[in-house]
Amino acid sequence: MWMGGSATTRYTRAPGLTVEQENAIDLLLTGATDRDVAEAVGVHRGTVTRWRNYDPYFQASLNRRRREVWSSSTDRLRAMLPRALDRLERELEEGPGGWRVAVSLLEMTGLGSPGRGAHETLGSVGIGSTNAESIIEAEARARRPDPLDELLRGEPVNSFERERAGAELARLAAEADV
Repeated sequence: MWMGGSATTRYTRAPGLTVEQENAIDLLLTGATDRDVAEAVGVHRGTVTRWRNYDPYFQASLNRRRREVWSSSTDRLRAMLPRALDRLERELEEGPGGWRVAVSLLEMTGLGSPGRGAHETLGSVGIGSTNAESIIEAEARARRPDPLDELLRGEPVNSFERERAGAELARLAAEADV
């Protein structure tokens, strides 16, 4: 499945996911543990863990599917918004804990949560990127020697950093199970 090896080789990956990976995603979406998923799809538990932690294409696909599944829940929440907003408004104006309601409301909408990107909606918070290249780029940024310097300068990831991070993710995802 993975091609490439050393940190100096170009990071490439065979297109698509395996049947086992697709089935694993289906099971993970139901809340199954790595152990349960591994038994069901016929792989070692460590393999499922590596897919989740190191395979950017698996991660992106899992995140994409989570957004799809969770969007129906988000739609239900949106349908309740008019009534909830009416109640919140009454609590803000009349209730003794109105300030708590206000703070909670700000946090739920993301306006009171530092670090939440404008692209994230309530239904996608905490899911992660649905783009494998973005996952690889984030890994490359995380591997830079000085994270504070990274925040201040924000230089783009270069091709060497991207290839090195991708190769390391590929190595970790392809390690043999013991």
